[in-house]
Amino acid sequence: MSESEGVVSVWAGVFESEDDLRTYMGTTDDPSPFEADFAVGPYVDAEGDFLPDGGGELIGAVLGFSWAESFVDDLVFDLMEQPDFDSLLMVYDVDATEITPSDGAKTWFVGSYPYERD
Repeated sequence: MSESEGVVSVWAGVFESEDDLRTYMGTTDDPSPFEADFAVGPYVDAEGDFLPDGGGELIGAVLGFSWAESFVDDLVFDLMEQPDFDSLLMVYDVDATEITPSDGAKTWFVGSYPYERD
């Protein structure tokens, strides 16, 4: 993983509930299962969203994330190629294109996208 200002890395996954997703993401105080799965190390600016309808209204779901207007088209195109998922996790100012997940990771890497802050 490399710090890269203006880049957001996105993962998709399947979780039982929003609480399970939050537990997976962890807090800034403790290492999280997500950090272990992808060896991303501590991260500061991240968002996750549990989409109980499987992302039925994908564009609307993605637009709920910070600065998504600047990367929604590319991300939604890539998400349409993914297996079924009900959660998205985004880590800002990180380029994760070179990260290899550990075996059994609960999420998978979708891509890294440039974004612009409002």
